[in-house]
Amino acid sequence: MLGDDAGAAPPIKGVCRSASIALRKANLAKETGDADEELAQLRSFNRTIANVLRLHPMYPRKKQDEEVAGLDAKLPEVRRRIEALGGKVAPPPESVAEAAASVAAARLVAGGGKVSLLERRRMSRAASRAGSRAGSRAASAAPSRDASPERAPGGPHADAHVHSPHYVVTDLSRRLAAVEQSEKARAAKEAETEARLADLARRAAAAEEASRRADARAETAETLVWELQEALQALSPALQGTESADATRDARVDRLEARIGEVDAAAREIAR
Repeated sequence: MLGDDAGAAPPIKGVCRSASIALRKANLAKETGDADEELAQLRSFNRTIANVLRLHPMYPRKKQDEEVAGLDAKLPEVRRRIEALGGKVAPPPESVAEAAASVAAARLVAGGGKVSLLERRRMSRAASRAGSRAGSRAASAAPSRDASPERAPGGPHADAHVHSPHYVVTDLSRRLAAVEQSEKARAAKEAETEARLADLARRAAAAEEASRRADARAETAETLVWELQEALQALSPALQGTESADATRDARVDRLEARIGEVDAAAREIAR
């Protein structure tokens, strides 16, 4: 759809991700009161949806999908917000070069951190060549300067927009590089947070295990105390019986000694 000069179309999921990132950044800029950044991000969203998503070969098949339909539905609201901020809605792509620039930008976002610098330069050169060829075709089809008194206004700058995709791609590359860095930083922070949460989970599990062991030991000690108390209660009658028997025996011994004393005294009396 975009021509061979623009290269293969990026994955439609990558295009949707690019649009979602632009919309999230616009919402963040709105919350912080940065109207210029919000307008820039809303324009990026509008370009991605109008110039890339709707021109994608898979759009007729995927336009009913939840993600694609949701982004499509947000486009009118985004355009109204752009006009409210004093901006102008970019028209649909008029040349292959403009579409190539949009596709290259979407591919950079879709590729994320895996897109190498060589790949970025290749896509930038492809977009530049597409713009040059489109400009050459426009120049060959247009009447000469001398023979066309009704030449389009604008003077020598009338055809400057033909080469703009190269600068657009450069600017987008710079912005997308910043987005990639922020995404990497966010991913690193999330990984660090996950590691801390995992460490806290391990500590909590260890503390819970120690608590269970302490509870088991306390329960065992309590059981032993109860068993000892029951054993003492069972032995108390026997101990009391032993003490009574000892007292009875001592009394009998005392009486026997007293009787023996009396017999000795009587024998001594008889011996006199």
